[in-house]
Amino acid sequence: MASLQRVAGLGLVTVLACSSTGLEGRLSTLEAEEVRRQERLDALEQQITSAELRAEHAKARAEYHECKATSAHLNAEVTLRRAECYQAVAAHTECTANNERNTATAAATGCLLGLGFAILTGGAAAPAALVGCGGGAAVGHATRTKCGEVPRCASQLNDMKRVVLAELGLVAMPTCTEPPELELPEPPEPSEPSEPSEPAKPAEVQPAPVVRRTICTDQRVAWVEFSVPARKADGRTWDPRGGDPDLVYAIHVEDKKRYESKAQEGLKLRHQPQADSRVVPQQQLTVHLLDSDLQSAETIAVFRTIAPADTSDALSVSVGEATARIKLECVEE
Repeated sequence: MASLQRVAGLGLVTVLACSSTGLEGRLSTLEAEEVRRQERLDALEQQITSAELRAEHAKARAEYHECKATSAHLNAEVTLRRAECYQAVAAHTECTANNERNTATAAATGCLLGLGFAILTGGAAAPAALVGCGGGAAVGHATRTKCGEVPRCASQLNDMKRVVLAELGLVAMPTCTEPPELELPEPPEPSEPSEPSEPAKPAEVQPAPVVRRTICTDQRVAWVEFSVPARKADGRTWDPRGGDPDLVYAIHVEDKKRYESKAQEGLKLRHQPQADSRVVPQQQLTVHLLDSDLQSAETIAVFRTIAPADTSDALSVSVGEATARIKLECVEE
């Protein structure tokens, strides 16, 4: 009986040992499969990220070329308007010169006829000479009316670009920023397989690198930075007691106010808007900088720019001695 119990005990130990070894092998296999599955997921995520970056870069390139075409069209329109105006002014000048010549010729002819008649009459018809001169001048002067007034565009030659932009509802020529070369993130290196003789160890799964986008169509103002001169343009101090201005700024997108800050005293200001000021490429971004007093607010400068597709660098705008830097960032959602 005791012998049978010993045999049964040895058999149970053998079964448990085999079960433990099989379980460890199964766990190692599952862990290896999980590592390979995670690697495939990382590679797929990398491909999706690269595809999104290519699409955004292609869109930015298309917007850049569209902006260049618009700018070329505007410049061509300004050049054409100027050429047409120069032609109209030249035609008016030529007409006026011809009329001046006709006036002088008619007056001289009238005078000569009047003098000749006076001589033939022995001086009795001297007043006729004066009448002849005046009549000849009147005939020449009458021909001036066909030239009309000086072309209206003559006063706009030096400001033709602003005139063309105003007719199209623009305030400035579009700023075309060429997007940088596309740089794709490096793919993660595959993990080395473990030795077959050893149980597979769970591999440390490295997350895919996070690539912060700089080319996007949905943007917001990340921060603004201002610098103003120590005195006003007329030499007066900002504050009646000689202090620095109380700086307040307001953000407008396409003439719609999106944010207004609180007053901060100083000649320099760097601030992050406390509201989500959204903007898309090629929209007009305007920042009003004010000196806010207790009773009123005085405009220091109005900074205008066009939002680019690439948000890598801050936008720099100067108005007189006042400067502004505006940093845009992609909206990550």
